[in-house]
Amino acid sequence: MPESPDYKLYEVRSVPAESEHEVRFEQVLIPKSDAVTEVPKIEFSYFNTTTTDFRTITKGPFPVTVEPAPQQTAQVIATTPHLAQQETKVLGRDIIYLKPMPKHWKKTTDTFWYKTTLFRVLTALPLAILLLGGLISAHRSRLRNNVALARRQKAPGAARKQIQMAEQAMRKNDAAAFYEALWNALVDYFGHRLNLAPGEVSVRYVEDSFPEEKESISSVFNTIEQRRYGIRPEASSREEMKALLRDLTALLKKCERVKL
Repeated sequence: MPESPDYKLYEVRSVPAESEHEVRFEQVLIPKSDAVTEVPKIEFSYFNTTTTDFRTITKGPFPVTVEPAPQQTAQVIATTPHLAQQETKVLGRDIIYLKPMPKHWKKTTDTFWYKTTLFRVLTALPLAILLLGGLISAHRSRLRNNVALARRQKAPGAARKQIQMAEQAMRKNDAAAFYEALWNALVDYFGHRLNLAPGEVSVRYVEDSFPEEKESISSVFNTIEQRRYGIRPEASSREEMKALLRDLTALLKKCERVKL
C-alpha cells in the first residue's frame, strides 16, 4: 500500500491462517483526519503455478466514513464492502525456485583444519619442546652440582673406549698394548663409578663395593696385572686374550647393573 499524508501506515505482519494452504497478512491503517473518504487500492504480486508467471492482483479503493473523535482524533466508523474489478498484470516469466528447508541436517564429512591430528600435534609441540628444554637444563644443573653422579654416567663410555683400543691391539697382535688397555678400562670404569682418583682404584676397594662379584673382580684384576708385569706379552696366546676380554666385558656389565 502506498504512503500517504492522509493516514498513518504500519508495517505488514503475518497473522494466523485457518488452514495450512492459506497465508494471511495484516496491515494497520489509521486516518489522520475526517477528510479521508477511502482506503486506496491494494496491489498484491504472486507467482501463478498454473501459468508459470508472475501476476499482480489489484483491489480497491475501499470507501470509508471517518468521524472526528472527542479528542479530535480521526476514527474509522464503518467500511462499505466493495468488490472492485480484479486487474492482473503479467510481470515476467521464469522463476528461480527456492530450495525448501531440509527436515534433517546432515553432518558433512569435511574436517575442520583446527580439528585435525596434525594441528593438535603442532599446537602441543612448543609445550613439549619447552618441557624437554627444562628437563635437559635441570639434568645439566644436577650434574654440575653432583660430581659423583656426573662421573657415574661417564663410567660405561670410558670403559668402552679402552675396550675398543684393546680390540685394535689384539687385531695387531700387540699384547703389551692389549693388556694396558684392559687395565685402563678397569681403572677408568671403577674410578668414575666409585668417584675415585686413578691412583685410588684397588682390588680390595672394588671388591668391597661389589661383594656379589668379588671372585670375578679378583680374577680379572690379578690376571691383567700379572700379564702386564709377570709374563712377557709376546708369550700370551690370542685365545687367552679373547677369553680375558670376554671376562672383563661380562664383569663390567654385571657391575653396571648393581645399584650402589
